[in-house]
Amino acid sequence: MAIEFDRVGKAFRRIENPARVLRQTLFGGQSPETELFWALRDVSLRVERGEAVGVVGCNGSGKSTLLQLLCGVYPPTRGTIAVQGRIAALLELGAGFDPEFTGRENVYMNAAVLGMQRRETDARFDAIAAFADIGHFIDEPVKTYSSGMFVRLAFSVAVHTDPDILVVDEALAVGDARFQAKCMKRIKSLREAGVTLFFVSHDVSSVRTVCDRAVWLDHGRVVRLGSVFDVTAHYMEHLFADEAAEAAPATEPPSPETPPEAAPGGPINHWGSHVGCIRGHRLTDAGGATARVFEYARTMRVEVTFRIPDGVDTAHLSVAFSIKDLKGTDLLVCTTHDENAGCFRGHAGLVRATFEFENRLTPGRYLLVLAVEDRSAPVVQYYEYIEGAEYFATASETTRFGLFNLPTRIQIEAARQAAMEMEGT
Repeated sequence: MAIEFDRVGKAFRRIENPARVLRQTLFGGQSPETELFWALRDVSLRVERGEAVGVVGCNGSGKSTLLQLLCGVYPPTRGTIAVQGRIAALLELGAGFDPEFTGRENVYMNAAVLGMQRRETDARFDAIAAFADIGHFIDEPVKTYSSGMFVRLAFSVAVHTDPDILVVDEALAVGDARFQAKCMKRIKSLREAGVTLFFVSHDVSSVRTVCDRAVWLDHGRVVRLGSVFDVTAHYMEHLFADEAAEAAPATEPPSPETPPEAAPGGPINHWGSHVGCIRGHRLTDAGGATARVFEYARTMRVEVTFRIPDGVDTAHLSVAFSIKDLKGTDLLVCTTHDENAGCFRGHAGLVRATFEFENRLTPGRYLLVLAVEDRSAPVVQYYEYIEGAEYFATASETTRFGLFNLPTRIQIEAARQAAMEMEGT
Protein backbone atom coordinates (compact mmCIF):
# COMPACT_ATOMS: atom_id res chain seq x y z
CA MET A 1 0.00 0.00 0.00
CA ALA A 2 1.27 3.50 -0.89
CA ILE A 3 -1.64 5.77 0.09
CA GLU A 4 -4.77 5.25 2.16
CA PHE A 5 -7.52 7.73 2.94
CA ASP A 6 -9.90 6.44 5.61
CA ARG A 7 -13.17 8.40 5.96
CA VAL A 8 -11.33 11.67 5.49
CA GLY A 9 -13.08 15.01 5.79
CA LYS A 10 -11.69 18.53 5.64
CA ALA A 11 -13.54 21.62 6.87
CA PHE A 12 -12.55 25.27 6.64
CA ARG A 13 -14.05 28.10 8.63
CA ARG A 14 -16.04 30.47 6.47
CA ILE A 15 -16.30 33.94 7.96
CA GLU A 16 -19.76 35.44 7.68
CA ASN A 17 -18.82 39.07 8.37
CA PRO A 18 -15.33 40.17 7.15
CA ALA A 19 -15.90 43.71 8.53
CA ARG A 20 -16.24 42.28 12.03
CA VAL A 21 -12.95 40.41 11.56
CA LEU A 22 -11.20 43.69 10.79
CA ARG A 23 -12.75 45.45 13.80
CA GLN A 24 -11.89 42.54 16.10
CA THR A 25 -8.30 42.49 14.77
CA LEU A 26 -7.84 46.24 15.24
CA PHE A 27 -9.77 46.85 18.43
CA GLY A 28 -10.32 43.45 20.03
CA GLY A 29 -13.68 42.17 21.14
CA GLN A 30 -15.87 39.19 20.43
CA SER A 31 -14.72 36.83 17.69
CA PRO A 32 -16.79 36.98 14.48
CA GLU A 33 -19.35 34.34 13.67
CA THR A 34 -18.08 31.59 11.44
CA GLU A 35 -19.48 28.45 9.91
CA LEU A 36 -17.77 25.34 8.67
CA PHE A 37 -17.40 24.71 4.95
CA TRP A 38 -16.69 21.06 4.19
CA ALA A 39 -14.34 20.85 1.19
CA LEU A 40 -14.17 17.05 1.54
CA ARG A 41 -16.53 14.60 3.21
CA ASP A 42 -16.05 10.93 4.04
CA VAL A 43 -13.40 10.17 1.40
CA SER A 44 -12.02 6.63 1.51
CA LEU A 45 -9.43 5.55 -1.03
CA ARG A 46 -6.58 3.04 -1.15
CA VAL A 47 -3.76 3.24 -3.70
CA GLU A 48 -1.30 0.39 -4.15
CA ARG A 49 2.39 0.84 -4.88
CA GLY A 50 3.06 1.57 -8.53
CA GLU A 51 -0.58 2.36 -9.28
CA ALA A 52 -1.70 5.51 -11.12
CA VAL A 53 -4.91 7.17 -9.99
CA GLY A 54 -6.51 10.09 -11.79
CA VAL A 55 -8.73 12.60 -10.01
CA VAL A 56 -11.47 14.29 -12.04
CA GLY A 57 -14.19 16.76 -11.10
CA CYS A 58 -15.46 20.25 -11.79
CA ASN A 59 -13.97 23.36 -10.20
CA GLY A 60 -14.71 23.39 -6.48
CA SER A 61 -15.17 19.64 -6.26
CA GLY A 62 -12.34 19.17 -3.74
CA LYS A 63 -9.59 17.84 -6.03
CA SER A 64 -6.87 20.25 -4.92
CA THR A 65 -7.84 19.91 -1.26
CA LEU A 66 -7.48 16.13 -1.57
CA LEU A 67 -3.94 16.49 -2.90
CA GLN A 68 -3.01 19.12 -0.31
CA LEU A 69 -4.09 16.74 2.45
CA LEU A 70 -2.05 13.98 0.82
CA CYS A 71 1.05 16.19 0.79
CA GLY A 72 0.58 17.37 4.37
CA VAL A 73 -0.24 20.99 3.52
CA TYR A 74 -3.37 20.66 5.69
CA PRO A 75 -4.28 18.15 8.38
CA PRO A 76 -7.60 16.34 7.93
CA THR A 77 -10.50 17.49 10.10
CA ARG A 78 -11.75 13.92 10.30
CA GLY A 79 -10.37 10.53 9.37
CA THR A 80 -6.81 9.44 8.77
CA ILE A 81 -4.31 9.47 5.91
CA ALA A 82 -1.46 6.98 5.65
CA VAL A 83 1.41 7.49 3.19
CA GLN A 84 4.41 5.24 2.63
CA GLY A 85 7.28 6.71 0.61
CA ARG A 86 8.77 10.00 -0.50
CA ILE A 87 6.30 12.38 -2.16
CA ALA A 88 7.27 14.80 -4.94
CA ALA A 89 4.41 17.21 -5.51
CA LEU A 90 3.65 19.76 -8.18
CA LEU A 91 0.56 21.27 -6.61
CA GLU A 92 0.54 24.75 -8.05
CA LEU A 93 2.61 26.98 -10.25
CA GLY A 94 5.95 27.81 -8.64
CA ALA A 95 4.99 26.51 -5.20
CA GLY A 96 8.08 26.53 -2.99
CA PHE A 97 10.03 28.88 -5.28
CA ASP A 98 11.40 32.20 -4.03
CA PRO A 99 10.87 34.80 -6.78
CA GLU A 100 14.02 36.71 -5.75
CA PHE A 101 16.27 33.66 -6.14
CA THR A 102 17.65 32.47 -9.45
CA GLY A 103 16.44 29.29 -11.07
CA ARG A 104 19.66 27.55 -10.02
CA GLU A 105 19.21 28.58 -6.39
CA ASN A 106 15.59 27.51 -6.42
CA VAL A 107 16.53 24.10 -7.82
CA TYR A 108 18.77 23.46 -4.81
CA MET A 109 16.25 24.85 -2.34
CA ASN A 110 13.31 22.94 -3.81
CA ALA A 111 15.30 19.71 -4.08
CA ALA A 112 16.25 20.03 -0.40
CA VAL A 113 12.60 20.49 0.54
CA LEU A 114 11.84 17.30 -1.38
CA GLY A 115 14.45 15.41 0.64
CA MET A 116 17.55 15.43 -1.57
CA GLN A 117 21.07 15.95 -0.26
CA ARG A 118 23.17 18.66 -1.90
CA ARG A 119 25.54 16.11 -3.44
CA GLU A 120 22.55 14.39 -5.02
CA THR A 121 21.37 17.69 -6.47
CA ASP A 122 24.90 18.41 -7.73
CA ALA A 123 24.91 15.08 -9.57
CA ARG A 124 21.50 15.71 -11.15
CA PHE A 125 21.57 19.44 -11.77
CA ASP A 126 22.59 19.18 -15.44
CA ALA A 127 19.78 16.70 -16.11
CA ILE A 128 17.28 18.97 -14.33
CA ALA A 129 18.38 22.03 -16.31
CA ALA A 130 18.37 20.11 -19.60
CA PHE A 131 14.85 18.80 -19.03
CA ALA A 132 13.53 22.26 -18.08
CA ASP A 133 15.18 23.68 -21.22
CA ILE A 134 15.06 27.33 -20.14
CA GLY A 135 18.58 28.20 -21.29
CA HIS A 136 20.42 31.09 -19.63
CA PHE A 137 17.33 31.91 -17.55
CA ILE A 138 18.50 29.21 -15.13
CA ASP A 139 20.72 31.95 -13.63
CA GLU A 140 18.08 34.69 -13.69
CA PRO A 141 15.63 35.49 -10.85
CA VAL A 142 12.50 33.39 -11.26
CA LYS A 143 10.37 36.55 -10.90
CA THR A 144 11.38 37.22 -14.52
CA TYR A 145 10.04 33.84 -15.69
CA SER A 146 6.93 33.27 -17.73
CA SER A 147 4.33 30.86 -16.33
CA GLY A 148 5.58 28.22 -18.76
CA MET A 149 9.17 28.57 -17.58
CA PHE A 150 8.02 28.31 -13.96
CA VAL A 151 6.29 25.01 -14.50
CA ARG A 152 9.08 23.58 -16.66
CA LEU A 153 11.61 24.07 -13.88
CA ALA A 154 9.29 22.97 -11.08
CA PHE A 155 8.28 19.81 -12.92
CA SER A 156 11.88 19.02 -13.79
CA VAL A 157 12.95 19.20 -10.15
CA ALA A 158 10.01 17.05 -9.03
CA VAL A 159 10.66 14.22 -11.48
CA HIS A 160 14.40 14.07 -10.79
CA THR A 161 14.14 13.47 -7.03
CA ASP A 162 13.49 9.72 -7.24
CA PRO A 163 10.03 10.03 -5.70
CA ASP A 164 8.04 7.04 -4.52
CA ILE A 165 4.83 9.03 -5.11
CA LEU A 166 4.42 11.76 -7.74
CA VAL A 167 1.54 14.21 -7.30
CA VAL A 168 0.61 16.46 -10.23
CA ASP A 169 -2.23 19.00 -10.02
CA GLU A 170 -3.08 20.60 -13.39
CA ALA A 171 0.38 22.17 -13.58
CA LEU A 172 1.03 20.88 -17.09
CA ALA A 173 -1.87 22.90 -18.48
CA VAL A 174 0.34 25.99 -18.85
CA GLY A 175 3.09 24.23 -20.82
CA ASP A 176 3.28 24.16 -24.60
CA ALA A 177 2.32 21.02 -26.52
CA ARG A 178 5.94 19.91 -26.95
CA PHE A 179 6.69 20.19 -23.24
CA GLN A 180 3.42 18.47 -22.29
CA ALA A 181 4.38 15.54 -24.51
CA LYS A 182 7.82 15.48 -22.89
CA CYS A 183 6.25 15.45 -19.42
CA MET A 184 3.84 12.66 -20.32
CA LYS A 185 6.76 10.58 -21.58
CA ARG A 186 8.63 11.18 -18.32
CA ILE A 187 5.56 10.27 -16.26
CA LYS A 188 5.23 7.02 -18.20
CA SER A 189 8.89 6.17 -17.56
CA LEU A 190 8.44 6.84 -13.84
CA ARG A 191 5.39 4.59 -13.84
CA GLU A 192 7.41 1.83 -15.48
CA ALA A 193 9.96 2.26 -12.68
CA GLY A 194 7.22 1.62 -10.10
CA VAL A 195 6.43 5.19 -9.00
CA THR A 196 2.91 5.74 -7.65
CA LEU A 197 1.07 8.54 -9.46
CA PHE A 198 -1.71 10.83 -8.24
CA PHE A 199 -2.79 12.92 -11.23
CA VAL A 200 -5.39 15.70 -11.39
CA SER A 201 -6.41 16.94 -14.82
CA HIS A 202 -9.40 18.34 -16.69
CA ASP A 203 -8.06 16.56 -19.78
CA VAL A 204 -9.82 13.19 -19.67
CA SER A 205 -7.66 11.92 -22.51
CA SER A 206 -4.49 12.51 -20.43
CA VAL A 207 -6.02 10.79 -17.41
CA ARG A 208 -6.89 7.78 -19.55
CA THR A 209 -3.41 7.72 -21.06
CA VAL A 210 -1.47 7.46 -17.80
CA CYS A 211 -3.88 6.15 -15.14
CA ASP A 212 -5.19 2.73 -14.14
CA ARG A 213 -8.05 3.95 -11.97
CA ALA A 214 -9.87 7.21 -11.41
CA VAL A 215 -11.91 8.89 -8.70
CA TRP A 216 -14.62 11.42 -9.51
CA LEU A 217 -15.23 14.08 -6.87
CA ASP A 218 -18.23 16.37 -6.70
CA HIS A 219 -18.86 18.87 -3.88
CA GLY A 220 -16.25 17.11 -1.76
CA ARG A 221 -17.69 13.62 -2.06
CA VAL A 222 -16.63 10.58 -4.05
CA VAL A 223 -19.21 10.07 -6.79
CA ARG A 224 -17.49 7.13 -8.45
CA LEU A 225 -14.29 5.14 -7.98
CA GLY A 226 -13.12 2.43 -10.32
CA SER A 227 -11.46 1.73 -13.67
CA VAL A 228 -10.32 4.85 -15.49
CA PHE A 229 -12.58 4.29 -18.52
CA ASP A 230 -15.69 3.63 -16.47
CA VAL A 231 -15.25 6.66 -14.21
CA THR A 232 -14.27 9.13 -16.94
CA ALA A 233 -17.10 7.99 -19.22
CA HIS A 234 -19.67 8.67 -16.47
CA TYR A 235 -17.97 11.97 -15.63
CA MET A 236 -18.16 13.13 -19.26
CA GLU A 237 -21.83 12.16 -19.43
CA HIS A 238 -22.39 14.30 -16.35
CA LEU A 239 -20.62 17.24 -17.99
CA PHE A 240 -22.80 16.93 -21.05
CA ALA A 241 -26.00 16.83 -19.07
CA ASP A 242 -25.00 20.16 -17.51
CA GLU A 243 -23.77 21.60 -20.79
CA ALA A 244 -26.94 20.71 -22.65
CA ALA A 245 -28.99 22.43 -19.96
CA GLU A 246 -26.78 25.53 -20.12
CA ALA A 247 -26.99 25.62 -23.91
CA ALA A 248 -30.78 25.56 -23.88
CA PRO A 249 -32.01 29.10 -24.58
CA ALA A 250 -34.49 30.63 -22.16
CA THR A 251 -37.44 30.82 -24.55
CA GLU A 252 -41.12 30.08 -24.45
CA PRO A 253 -42.18 26.42 -24.27
CA PRO A 254 -42.20 24.61 -27.66
CA SER A 255 -45.39 24.81 -29.66
CA PRO A 256 -47.68 21.76 -29.92
CA GLU A 257 -46.36 21.13 -33.45
CA THR A 258 -42.83 20.65 -32.17
CA PRO A 259 -42.14 16.95 -31.59
CA PRO A 260 -41.11 16.16 -28.01
CA GLU A 261 -37.84 14.59 -29.16
CA ALA A 262 -36.61 17.85 -30.66
CA ALA A 263 -37.06 20.07 -27.61
CA PRO A 264 -35.37 18.73 -24.45
CA GLY A 265 -31.78 18.78 -25.73
CA GLY A 266 -31.78 22.57 -25.98
CA PRO A 267 -31.50 23.33 -29.71
CA ILE A 268 -29.50 26.47 -30.48
CA ASN A 269 -31.46 27.07 -33.70
CA HIS A 270 -34.70 25.42 -34.81
CA TRP A 271 -36.55 26.62 -37.89
CA GLY A 272 -37.82 25.70 -41.36
CA SER A 273 -40.96 25.75 -43.52
CA HIS A 274 -42.31 22.51 -42.00
CA VAL A 275 -41.10 22.54 -38.37
CA GLY A 276 -42.30 19.34 -36.75
CA CYS A 277 -41.69 17.00 -39.68
CA ILE A 278 -38.70 15.56 -37.77
CA ARG A 279 -40.44 13.25 -35.33
CA GLY A 280 -37.46 11.70 -33.56
CA HIS A 281 -33.69 11.32 -33.54
CA ARG A 282 -31.08 9.21 -31.75
CA LEU A 283 -27.33 8.87 -31.46
CA THR A 284 -26.42 5.21 -30.89
CA ASP A 285 -23.51 2.83 -30.88
CA ALA A 286 -23.18 -0.17 -33.19
CA GLY A 287 -25.52 -2.19 -30.99
CA GLY A 288 -28.26 0.43 -31.14
CA ALA A 289 -27.79 1.69 -27.56
CA THR A 290 -28.10 5.43 -27.08
CA ALA A 291 -25.06 7.12 -25.58
CA ARG A 292 -23.55 10.48 -24.72
CA VAL A 293 -19.91 9.40 -24.91
CA PHE A 294 -18.50 7.48 -27.89
CA GLU A 295 -15.14 5.80 -28.13
CA TYR A 296 -12.78 6.87 -30.89
CA ALA A 297 -12.77 4.56 -33.96
CA ARG A 298 -16.00 2.82 -32.88
CA THR A 299 -19.18 2.79 -34.94
CA MET A 300 -21.71 5.60 -34.46
CA ARG A 301 -25.21 5.82 -35.85
CA VAL A 302 -27.40 8.84 -36.43
CA GLU A 303 -31.08 7.91 -36.70
CA VAL A 304 -33.63 10.44 -37.99
CA THR A 305 -37.35 9.66 -38.14
CA PHE A 306 -39.37 12.20 -40.12
CA ARG A 307 -42.65 12.64 -41.93
CA ILE A 308 -42.32 13.50 -45.61
CA PRO A 309 -44.20 16.79 -46.13
CA ASP A 310 -47.27 16.46 -48.32
CA GLY A 311 -46.86 17.39 -51.97
CA VAL A 312 -43.05 17.54 -52.05
CA ASP A 313 -41.02 16.12 -54.92
CA THR A 314 -39.31 13.17 -53.23
CA ALA A 315 -36.75 13.00 -56.06
CA HIS A 316 -35.14 16.09 -54.55
CA LEU A 317 -35.82 15.34 -50.90
CA SER A 318 -32.70 15.03 -48.74
CA VAL A 319 -31.89 14.33 -45.10
CA ALA A 320 -28.63 15.67 -43.71
CA PHE A 321 -26.65 15.68 -40.53
CA SER A 322 -23.57 17.56 -39.50
CA ILE A 323 -21.37 17.55 -36.43
CA LYS A 324 -20.11 20.82 -35.04
CA ASP A 325 -17.77 21.75 -32.23
CA LEU A 326 -19.21 23.91 -29.45
CA LYS A 327 -17.98 27.03 -31.25
CA GLY A 328 -20.31 26.19 -34.13
CA THR A 329 -17.72 25.07 -36.69
CA ASP A 330 -18.91 22.35 -39.07
CA LEU A 331 -16.53 19.39 -38.81
CA LEU A 332 -18.44 16.68 -40.68
CA VAL A 333 -21.39 16.97 -43.07
CA CYS A 334 -23.28 14.13 -44.74
CA THR A 335 -26.46 14.30 -46.87
CA THR A 336 -28.53 11.68 -48.68
CA HIS A 337 -28.52 14.05 -51.68
CA ASP A 338 -24.74 13.79 -51.98
CA GLU A 339 -24.42 10.10 -51.13
CA ASN A 340 -27.60 8.59 -52.61
CA ALA A 341 -29.64 11.17 -54.54
CA GLY A 342 -33.28 10.26 -55.11
CA CYS A 343 -33.33 7.60 -52.40
CA PHE A 344 -36.75 8.76 -51.13
CA ARG A 345 -38.56 8.22 -54.45
CA GLY A 346 -41.73 6.22 -53.82
CA HIS A 347 -41.75 6.88 -50.07
CA ALA A 348 -44.49 8.71 -48.17
CA GLY A 349 -45.50 9.24 -44.56
CA LEU A 350 -43.05 8.35 -41.79
CA VAL A 351 -39.52 7.38 -42.88
CA ARG A 352 -36.39 6.63 -40.91
CA ALA A 353 -32.92 7.44 -42.25
CA THR A 354 -29.91 5.87 -40.54
CA PHE A 355 -26.34 7.06 -41.08
CA GLU A 356 -23.55 4.77 -39.87
CA PHE A 357 -19.92 5.78 -39.74
CA GLU A 358 -16.67 5.19 -37.88
CA ASN A 359 -16.12 7.85 -35.24
CA ARG A 360 -12.86 9.58 -36.11
CA LEU A 361 -13.52 12.71 -34.06
CA THR A 362 -10.71 13.44 -31.64
CA PRO A 363 -11.55 13.68 -27.91
CA GLY A 364 -13.80 16.64 -27.22
CA ARG A 365 -17.38 17.83 -27.05
CA TYR A 366 -19.68 18.16 -30.02
CA LEU A 367 -23.24 18.85 -31.10
CA LEU A 368 -25.40 17.28 -33.80
CA VAL A 369 -27.28 19.20 -36.49
CA LEU A 370 -30.19 17.58 -38.37
CA ALA A 371 -31.99 18.83 -41.46
CA VAL A 372 -34.67 17.80 -43.93
CA GLU A 373 -33.93 19.59 -47.19
CA ASP A 374 -35.30 20.49 -50.60
CA ARG A 375 -32.40 20.10 -53.05
CA SER A 376 -34.31 20.96 -56.23
CA ALA A 377 -32.41 24.25 -56.63
CA PRO A 378 -28.77 25.32 -56.18
CA VAL A 379 -29.76 27.13 -52.97
CA VAL A 380 -30.82 24.62 -50.33
CA GLN A 381 -34.30 25.11 -48.85
CA TYR A 382 -35.00 23.65 -45.42
CA TYR A 383 -38.20 21.92 -44.38
CA GLU A 384 -36.70 21.67 -40.90
CA TYR A 385 -33.31 22.48 -39.39
CA ILE A 386 -32.28 21.64 -35.80
CA GLU A 387 -28.89 22.81 -34.55
CA GLY A 388 -28.09 21.14 -31.25
CA ALA A 389 -30.45 18.19 -31.58
CA GLU A 390 -27.99 16.13 -29.51
CA TYR A 391 -24.83 16.81 -27.51
CA PHE A 392 -22.11 14.19 -27.12
CA ALA A 393 -18.42 13.59 -26.50
CA THR A 394 -15.65 11.50 -27.97
CA ALA A 395 -13.14 9.68 -25.76
CA SER A 396 -9.93 7.92 -26.73
CA GLU A 397 -7.50 5.57 -25.00
CA THR A 398 -4.62 7.52 -26.52
CA THR A 399 -3.87 11.16 -27.23
CA ARG A 400 -5.20 12.34 -30.59
CA PHE A 401 -4.40 15.54 -32.45
CA GLY A 402 -6.39 17.72 -34.82
CA LEU A 403 -10.18 17.83 -35.06
CA PHE A 404 -10.70 14.46 -36.68
CA ASN A 405 -8.47 11.77 -38.17
CA LEU A 406 -9.16 10.35 -41.62
CA PRO A 407 -9.09 6.58 -42.11
CA THR A 408 -5.87 6.06 -44.01
CA ARG A 409 -4.38 3.03 -45.74
CA ILE A 410 -0.73 2.70 -44.75
CA GLN A 411 1.71 0.44 -46.53
CA ILE A 412 5.20 -0.40 -45.24
CA GLU A 413 7.86 -2.01 -47.41
CA ALA A 414 11.61 -2.30 -47.63
CA ALA A 415 13.12 1.00 -48.74
CA ARG A 416 15.44 -0.67 -51.29
CA GLN A 417 12.57 -2.40 -53.03
CA ALA A 418 10.57 0.81 -53.12
CA ALA A 419 13.53 2.72 -54.55
CA MET A 420 14.05 0.11 -57.27
CA GLU A 421 10.42 0.34 -58.32
CA MET A 422 10.61 4.14 -58.43
CA GLU A 423 13.68 3.87 -60.69
CA GLY A 424 11.88 1.35 -62.90
CA THR A 425 14.43 -1.40 -62.37
